[in-house]
Amino acid sequence: MSGEKDIEKNKTDPKDRYPTEIFLRDICDCLDNIFWQYDLVHSQWVYLDSPRASVTGYTPEEIEAKTIHDIFEMIHSDDSPKIREIFQQLQGDFPPNNEVNIEYRFKHKNGNWIWLSDTIKVIRDEQGKPISLAGAIKEISQIKNLEKQLSESERKYRELYENAHIALYRTRINDGKLLACNEKFVRVMRYPSKEECLKHYTMEVYNHPFRRMELLERLSNKRERFDFEIEGKRFDGSPICMKVSARIYPEQGYIEGTMIDVTAFKILTKIELNVLKLVLKGMSNKQIANQLHRSVRTIEDHRARIMRKLQANNLVELTRKAIELGINGFANKND
Repeated sequence: MSGEKDIEKNKTDPKDRYPTEIFLRDICDCLDNIFWQYDLVHSQWVYLDSPRASVTGYTPEEIEAKTIHDIFEMIHSDDSPKIREIFQQLQGDFPPNNEVNIEYRFKHKNGNWIWLSDTIKVIRDEQGKPISLAGAIKEISQIKNLEKQLSESERKYRELYENAHIALYRTRINDGKLLACNEKFVRVMRYPSKEECLKHYTMEVYNHPFRRMELLERLSNKRERFDFEIEGKRFDGSPICMKVSARIYPEQGYIEGTMIDVTAFKILTKIELNVLKLVLKGMSNKQIANQLHRSVRTIEDHRARIMRKLQANNLVELTRKAIELGINGFANKND
């Protein structure tokens, strides 16, 4: 008979054997949140999850001794105004049973700032008047630090991208629309601004559109392609010969790559490149003539043709355009 009684006892509803308050507290202990409820009518805490309240460095008793307005003073000054505004909305005409999630910096007892995420719900009486607030707080300092590190990494990458000495771009596969580029690309293509470049750059810049189709075909066979030459025109109508290195991302629908302007190496003869190299070193016509064993008049003719081909009106413009075309680097490599 005693065995049957034991069996009957085990069949008892678990809730009858496990007090609700203890049951709920044990569940809360398994969750990584601080649960709380605050009585708006009497300005006091109804419930504060003691085991994890120490995340702020304060004991539950220390927190319970503070009003909600005391807590506001412990929130970072940059976050406090928005928190106060949200609490005013919660206590006003905020829709019943609705909730809000807020993130803010809270001053730890040791003086450091920690990030908290708080999901708050308003509790109203039968007339719809707010009587208390209930919430679940989670510390997110580690997440915020990771976000900050990621943001800093993205900022540094963006700076490197924008200030790179080589033209970088991203175009859409299906129609060649320019999706992104850096400042070097804008300067090489001689657009007045990046906005204009992104707006107007299309496949029409290519003299022979079939060359782009050929590039796409080669990229589809092998995802990367290096030093692929394409002839086209810049924004101002001047010709350009580009060496493109690209990689295709078919799943994302775009191509990314680098572009080097090799126009000067196509339109200048070998002797003109040598003369330009020496001009960029600051040598006079007479010095260049002596070094290349040519007459001064011949060097003057070469310089005039170089200026005309590069569309430069003076030495300053010639130097700037030579640097843009990478001829300055060419000169250094051939010293």
